[in-house]
Amino acid sequence: MDQFVTSSRPNVRQNKGYLASQAIDLTESQPVEFTTDSTGPEQPKKRRRGMAESKRRAIRRHKQDHPGLTHADLIQWFQREHHHKIN
Repeated sequence: MDQFVTSSRPNVRQNKGYLASQAIDLTESQPVEFTTDSTGPEQPKKRRRGMAESKRRAIRRHKQDHPGLTHADLIQWFQREHHHKIN
């Protein structure tokens, strides 16, 4: 049994002239300068620093001892005490 499957994709042979007319002439174009980011000079990537379990325990212990502290207060305390920036 021969069956033909029709596709919604246009036939390339029928559109050959259309596709050719869409080609871009690169012979007269200016050189293109490729950059990774146009916002400014590259910034060095910040490396993540792990935190020791003892420092995590210190944060939890400080929060238990001072239940009224906010998250921001704990961050400031930790940075003062341990000289390690966290968010």
